[in-house]
Amino acid sequence: MITEINAKNMEGLIMVYTSEKIMALLPLLEEQTADDLENETLDFKECPTETRLRELAKEMAVCLGNASGGTVVFGVRERVCGCVKAIVGLDFAPDLEALNATLYDSIDPKLPVQFEWLTYGPRRLLLMHVHPSMPPYTTTSGKGWMRVGKDCKPLTGSLLRQLREKAGLSDPTAKVLPLDNPLQAVSPSAIEILRREMKNMGSPGDLLANNDADLCGKLGFFKDGRLTVAGLLVAGRDEFIADHAPNHEWKYSRLRTDTDYETPPVSGRDCILAALDKIMLLLGQHNPMTTVPSGLFHAEFPQYPTIALREALLNAFAHRDYTIPGMVFIRHFRD
Repeated sequence: MITEINAKNMEGLIMVYTSEKIMALLPLLEEQTADDLENETLDFKECPTETRLRELAKEMAVCLGNASGGTVVFGVRERVCGCVKAIVGLDFAPDLEALNATLYDSIDPKLPVQFEWLTYGPRRLLLMHVHPSMPPYTTTSGKGWMRVGKDCKPLTGSLLRQLREKAGLSDPTAKVLPLDNPLQAVSPSAIEILRREMKNMGSPGDLLANNDADLCGKLGFFKDGRLTVAGLLVAGRDEFIADHAPNHEWKYSRLRTDTDYETPPVSGRDCILAALDKIMLLLGQHNPMTTVPSGLFHAEFPQYPTIALREALLNAFAHRDYTIPGMVFIRHFRD
C-alpha cells in the first residue's frame, strides 16, 4: 500500500507525499502530464538553474504553508507527456543546507521545510516537503501566496482573513469578557466623555436619553449581554483593560528633533475615549488659531482641524493589532 506522511496541525492533517508515493506516480507521466497529477498538496516544477530553484522553493513553501502543506517535486516539466520528456531532473547539485537556510531567513514566520533527493532512472529529482504550523506566512519582503486547488493565488486581504479565522486569529476585540456585571468594567468618566462628544456631533436626543447600560448596548459594546473587548477598549476602566487588553497603550511626545524632546512625554493605558480626550488636549496646546476677518465676522481656523486630528488618532487606535505588544505613538513636531 502507498503511504503518506501525516503531521498534525491545528486544523487536522498536513499531507506530504513520501518518496515511495512519488515513485508510484511518476510512471503515470507516460500518458498524463504532471499538471494533471497536481492537486492542493502536490506540485511539479522544472528548475533549469539553481537561482530559479531558490525562487520557486520560496514561493511554493509560502504557498503550501498557507494551505494544508504538501510536497513539491523539482525536476519535472508540467505540461509534457512521456516520462523521458517530462522527467528532466536537476543538472546541478544545490547545497541543501544553504537552501534550507535561505528559506529560513526569507520566510516569516519560520516555516518547517524538509528536502529529499529522489533518483528515477538516470534522473535526480528534489522533493520539498512543507509542514506548516503557524500560518499565515509571507516572504520577509511582504509577498504571500496561498494554494487554492492546484494554483498559487496572491495572498489578498480576503484570503488572509480566511487564514486568520482558520487559525483562530479572528478579531480579538470581538471576544466577550467573563463578567457577571459588564457595567462594572465600564468607566463612568468615559461614558460622560462619550455623551459630551455625541451631543456636540448632533446625536439624536432619544439616544442620549438612554441610561449607561442601554447606551452601551445600542452602541455595540455588549454582545449577548456581555462586554466585548472592543467595548472595554473604547470605554473600559483601567484595571480591567490591564487584565483583559494588556497590549493597549499610548504615548504622546512633543519633539524638536527625532531625538530631542521639547516636553516630557506623556503615556497611559486609558480607554480610547479617555486617551483621545487627553491627547486632543495636549495637541491643542500647540495648535495655533488663525483669524480670518470677513465683515462683522472673524472666523477662527486651527492649524490642525480638530476633526482631522480625531480621525487620525482613531485610525491609529482602531487599526493596530491588539494581539501583539506595542503602543500608539503620537510624535508631535513644531512643523
